[in-house]
Amino acid sequence: MGGLKAVAVITGGDNSVKGSLHFIQQANGVTQVRGKILGLKPGPHGFHIHALGDTTNGCNSTGPHFNPLNKDHGAPWDDARHAGDLGNIVAGQDGVAEVSVEDKNIPLSGQHSILGRAVVIHADSDDLGRGNHELSKTTGNAGARVGCDELDQLVIASVWVNVLDRNTHVFCFVILQVLLGFNLPCKAIYQVPLYFVQHAYTS
Repeated sequence: MGGLKAVAVITGGDNSVKGSLHFIQQANGVTQVRGKILGLKPGPHGFHIHALGDTTNGCNSTGPHFNPLNKDHGAPWDDARHAGDLGNIVAGQDGVAEVSVEDKNIPLSGQHSILGRAVVIHADSDDLGRGNHELSKTTGNAGARVGCDELDQLVIASVWVNVLDRNTHVFCFVILQVLLGFNLPCKAIYQVPLYFVQHAYTS
C-alpha cells in the first residue's frame, strides 16, 4: 500500500476552486500525487509546492516555490528546477483537472520533506522557465494563486468496536457501515482503521 501518506484539501479565496490531493511516498523514493481539482478555467494551470504552509492570508502567505537547493525555476523533468516545480495540471471544459503526478523531488520524509508546506494552484499556465517574461525563472509566470492548502500527513490509528449488547450493536452499525462504509456484520470485535490528519509545522 506504499509508505508515508499526506493530504491537501484545496480551496480558493472565493470558494470556487476546490478539491483534494493525496500524496503517497513509495519505497523507491518517488512520491505519487493523485486527486481532482474543480472550478478552474479550462486549460493548463501552474502546480507547485510552496515553501510555507501558512495560509493565514490565503494563498498569498505560502511564500515562494519550495527551492532548498537554490536553483532556477524549470520543468519537472529538468535537472535545474525548484523541488516544488510540478509543471501544469490541465482543466477540461468542465473546469475539472484530474491530477496524476509522480516526482522524486517531493519526499514526505527527510531533510527536504514537503510536509507542512503548501500545495498551490495558479490561475495561468507555467511556462516552465522557458518564457521571456521577467518571472519565468522564478515562478514560470503562472499568475495569481487560485487554490492552496497545507500538506498534512495522514496517520492511521485504530479503534476497537466491542459488540456486547443492543446499544453497542447500534453503535457498531453507525461507525462501521454508515460513517466508514464498511459492509461488515456487527457480530464480533473489529479493529477499525481510521485516518487522522497530523499537522506538520515548518520553520
